[in-house]
Amino acid sequence: MAQEQFTAIEAKQGVLVPKESYIQQYKEQYLQQIREAWQSLRDSFLRVHDIIKEGIPLLSFLEQTRIHKEMDSHNDAEKKFLQQWEKKDIEGMQHTIQNRFSAETCNWLYSVGNEKYKQNNYEDAAALFSFLIVLQPTYPSHWIGFGLSKLQMEQREEALVAMQMAAVLAPNDLLPQYNIAKIFLEQENNDQARDAFAALEAVATQQNALHHPEILSLKEKIIAQGVT
Repeated sequence: MAQEQFTAIEAKQGVLVPKESYIQQYKEQYLQQIREAWQSLRDSFLRVHDIIKEGIPLLSFLEQTRIHKEMDSHNDAEKKFLQQWEKKDIEGMQHTIQNRFSAETCNWLYSVGNEKYKQNNYEDAAALFSFLIVLQPTYPSHWIGFGLSKLQMEQREEALVAMQMAAVLAPNDLLPQYNIAKIFLEQENNDQARDAFAALEAVATQQNALHHPEILSLKEKIIAQGVT
């Protein structure tokens, strides 16, 4: 198809890339939907506390000491955090919780989340990744981990929001673009699937990945479904 048929891509220095306006709409969708999901987010915080306690005995003494101190600091902020949650104060919540856990602890939590995912424990994985999203909201890997976990739980709307936010943060990463197109196709949202696949193809072209089996398979499904 001719490039000008798509609203999702544009040419920059002779290369097709996702349009900034196309990526920006994901952020706007995220901000609208995330404000409606704080109850499940709070539940995940409570579960993360239990997961941390389960994992601490496996760490070295110094690591245990560091995490216990960080957990105490976090617990001291719990009352303030819950007040901000009641007000849906996203910025305030992030300010309260950010920097209470070190980069080392966040890396450990991320590794535990990956391990939970590999063990098919998607609820715990999603809880850990959502916790990390608040701690480090600009890390696309956290959004991707959360989105993949939600996909396995067949919660596609939450997965879609997560992948869209990952695309905002890492527009040249193939994985979010692929999953956005795949979810829209599964939802039979053909216009959105067409634009999302166009953005995916633009990124894949830059990375010489157009012939990746997963992308070719998705393209076949798009053609079969008559998305033009």
